[in-house]
Amino acid sequence: LMVAADDKFVAAASTARLQIEGDSLSAEIECPVPDGMKAAKSRSSVWAGDGVEFFVRPSLSSTVYYQYSANAAGIFAARKNSGPDAAVDGWRTGASAFVTETDSGFKVVFKVPFAEVFSKPLAAGDVFGVNFTRAGKTCGGLSTWAAVGVSFSNIEAFGRVVYGGVKAYCDRRISGIRAKASAIDLPEKFLAGLNGAVNAVSQKASSSSDSNVDFVAVEKMLSDIDMSIVSASHS
Repeated sequence: LMVAADDKFVAAASTARLQIEGDSLSAEIECPVPDGMKAAKSRSSVWAGDGVEFFVRPSLSSTVYYQYSANAAGIFAARKNSGPDAAVDGWRTGASAFVTETDSGFKVVFKVPFAEVFSKPLAAGDVFGVNFTRAGKTCGGLSTWAAVGVSFSNIEAFGRVVYGGVKAYCDRRISGIRAKASAIDLPEKFLAGLNGAVNAVSQKASSSSDSNVDFVAVEKMLSDIDMSIVSASHS
């Protein structure tokens, strides 16, 4: 059953910003509070009262992900997971969270050592998974950026961040597709069609707004091109 959120919670929806600052990955979550409400602060647990979480999955080929949590009272927790809800025993974080009150509600900024999450510098076109969540009465219960369903640990449904933008990712994939095609003896007619398809997806990526929707569309086009090469090579 899907129920629309009350207008007051839609109007007070959170916004998030992710950026690299020196040696840190910074995740900033702004949490407006509806008129007539006040963020609940609790020091009993990081998940008590109003709070937010930031999830990052550094490699889509691995199930490892990191979870950073903080509530409106400033209580902070973090854990590394080897898979959904599978915490790594003994792991310690170097991250921190800064919670401040704002005119409209509260703000949480997570500062995560870049090397804690990523094993090497990011290159243009790299893709990793993230999600931002908020919990508490001031957001109507639970809210999440990526549509993960009933579990915040549904890592396959995390949103995608494309470092350098969708065009950079597309260009890198196209380079690999052209290399694959050149290594196979393919008919000239197929190669002509392939060039047309590659040009179409490149144009799509060039006009992209770098949204998740655009990335999914470009990825689908690239995957279809890849599959067409595989099919042609076996025909």
